[in-house]
Amino acid sequence: MNIISDSRFVVDGLTEHLHNWEDKGWLGVACAPLVRTVVGMLRAQSAPTTFKWIKGHSGIEGNEGADQLAREGRDKPCVDNLPLSRLCPGYVAYGARLQAMSQKLAYKSIMRAAAPGIRVATERMSQQILASLKEWDCHPPVTALWRAIRGQDVRRRTRDLWWKAIHGALRIGKYWETIPGYEHRAVCGKCNVLESLEHILLECDEPGQRIAWGLAEWILRMKGVCLPPWSIGMILGIVCLDKDASGNKMPPATCRFARIVVTETVHMIWKLRCRRVIDPGFRRESELSPGTIEKQWMLAINKRLSMDQCLTARTFGKKAIPRNVVISTWDEVLLDRKALPDDWIFCAGVLVGKRVNRVAAELGGDH
Repeated sequence: MNIISDSRFVVDGLTEHLHNWEDKGWLGVACAPLVRTVVGMLRAQSAPTTFKWIKGHSGIEGNEGADQLAREGRDKPCVDNLPLSRLCPGYVAYGARLQAMSQKLAYKSIMRAAAPGIRVATERMSQQILASLKEWDCHPPVTALWRAIRGQDVRRRTRDLWWKAIHGALRIGKYWETIPGYEHRAVCGKCNVLESLEHILLECDEPGQRIAWGLAEWILRMKGVCLPPWSIGMILGIVCLDKDASGNKMPPATCRFARIVVTETVHMIWKLRCRRVIDPGFRRESELSPGTIEKQWMLAINKRLSMDQCLTARTFGKKAIPRNVVISTWDEVLLDRKALPDDWIFCAGVLVGKRVNRVAAELGGDH
């Protein structure tokens, strides 16, 4: 049997690296169960097998047909459940060779065997996020959601908040009900309902969140962004959202700007809530005034702008953000843009447009 493939992983793995993979117990091998099953099926053949690598997308009929079948499999509504463990079990070695074992491999093996199961709260929230994205014709896998949280568009502190929110690990609501002396923190002091992240971000009557979201909508309109209606699933899924309210695909710079604005707005609302609930020195009259909230929000957005400018420096090497990406992200929302040069990356004092006093004042009147 002659096998032709455009995958270096398949050809080199089954010809050069196979014995090493088996000696190490398949630790660190991508798609190990599937590769192991293929090895067993090949060894069960009585005839010799040869492999040949070819360049992909080069017009070879069989290769193009294989790509088409792969796309059809990817687009299936349900994943095929193959009984991989039952196929040719006698032709594949399981476990690792003692001679090839090292402390590092042993530790990896132990950690893999002791891997925790899926948290119920995590599964519930991730499915809620994916369902919200699906309503707007976005279909990312759950792995893409976790990768997006670790992207450059999400600051480290905001990333931590997103991670805890999806895992249901924030210290709100039911978390406080079993802690003696702190049961009162489980209930919102303003609305007298059990606190949840959705309540904090979207429903609470305390001044702050409504003004912050009004400012976010204002600056998104300056960029020409019209996002779907706010919901907890859409907010947490903003890291993967690439469609606007009309279902049209947004340009990469627009998606990036929307991620920055929404994540920074959520983080500011969360910090404001934590200070209001926990800090005994919190001054409600001054710190919850529309003007103060506006200043905090503008400071957070301008800090992100300054951070983007700094991250274009060559000292960051491959991790540096391209200058054209930063310019296309912020160009439409800068204060006095016409007075700035085309490449304003290293100009001092570049700020986001600040004519939002009327917005904050109008929104402040709702409270």
